[in-house]
Amino acid sequence: MNTNCLKNPCKFIQENLIILISFFSCTVFLITDLGFNITIYAGIFALITGLAFVYIFFKDRHKIILTNKWPILIMLGITYITSLNGFDLADRTKIYYLIMSFIAAMLVSITEISYKQYEIVKKIFLIAGGVISTLIYFNFFAPNLYEKIVLPMLTTDAANEVRRLLEEGYSICVNSDIAYTLLIIIFALFFLLFDEINKPHPFIIIYMVGGILISQRRTELIFTIATIFLVYLIYITLVEKEFLQRHKKIVFSLVAFSSVILVVGILVFIFIPEDLDSSNRIVMTIYDLRYHGDVLNGRGVLYNLAIEMIKTDPIWGIGWMNFSKYAALTGNTLVRNIHCVYLQLILECGIVGAVIYILCGIFLVKKIIEVVKSSNGSKESLISLAIVLYFCLAGTIDNSVYYPYFWIFLGIAVSICNVKKIIDAEEKE
Repeated sequence: MNTNCLKNPCKFIQENLIILISFFSCTVFLITDLGFNITIYAGIFALITGLAFVYIFFKDRHKIILTNKWPILIMLGITYITSLNGFDLADRTKIYYLIMSFIAAMLVSITEISYKQYEIVKKIFLIAGGVISTLIYFNFFAPNLYEKIVLPMLTTDAANEVRRLLEEGYSICVNSDIAYTLLIIIFALFFLLFDEINKPHPFIIIYMVGGILISQRRTELIFTIATIFLVYLIYITLVEKEFLQRHKKIVFSLVAFSSVILVVGILVFIFIPEDLDSSNRIVMTIYDLRYHGDVLNGRGVLYNLAIEMIKTDPIWGIGWMNFSKYAALTGNTLVRNIHCVYLQLILECGIVGAVIYILCGIFLVKKIIEVVKSSNGSKESLISLAIVLYFCLAGTIDNSVYYPYFWIFLGIAVSICNVKKIIDAEEKE
């Protein structure tokens, strides 16, 4: 490895940068909970990726790979340009978001990974997803022990935030961000399912799905299931039309799992008492459906405010992530985003920017599906498709594009889509 690094440093950087960034993406928020400075941590990785890009640009610029990656770069360009509208240096969340997007831009531009690097990236996500799932189970089955052993390791603010969210019915989280915590599990689940689509790992998959169920996050649960079914549908339609006949156990497991959830949901809906008061968020969602409560969990007020604001400047918008300046008008001071990516894109980027942005997203999905077809359903293309589709689907009622780590995960997905199985000459000998 060291010899190859000296002989061809550009190639070494291209193939191994994604490993570093994958490790970064799975550890970045934990840094804050442990009491370290997240901005410095992210800044170090931004510096590394920036220097890597500059080195390759001047040393061997033809290795900068933009083929089939221009949609994500255009989306990043819209993000940067609209961020200048009403830019506020005091908005640390926005600045941190832009740092993360910069890392992703450099990653996408220069990364060309081999099969070997893909395997390492997979292991990083599987380990991270397994650790987080285990912590969720630990807290669920032994909350008092979790309180004594785990929470003292965190900062006081982080521990208090975990306690607050637990009281609201959620599971444990990292840096107050339940979506980030579960995304690590979800992406690990995608690796488990689609790395060997004909031979998934049932026990580990059940273990991680259980972690998502315990978390009581409706968005992640619903759209994870929807994404898995959609990827299987695309695979069956484009690659293996006989899949249903050849893999009856897999099909039966998927149908049985979905049926159990559906039947249990229907039974709860029918028999749930009107005077019920529970901390279980999934149960209370069914309660709201049964008795016409606020199923959107406060999103309706955000949607109405956004629609009224769009009417004042529909063409150019108010600037990226600037809805946070007006969110308090809804009476909720903890909210920064609208919880509907597509509505927020129109508001902040204007109709012009939002249309371009969404079209780039559609084209990106289209290109990945083409790779799925041309590669005969390669595992890398299926995992990439699952990650991108999840963000597209979840964005209908969530903030997927507006999470700081969105661009990192999207960059990783795009990078692994075209894995090249490079055989090291020395190993071949």
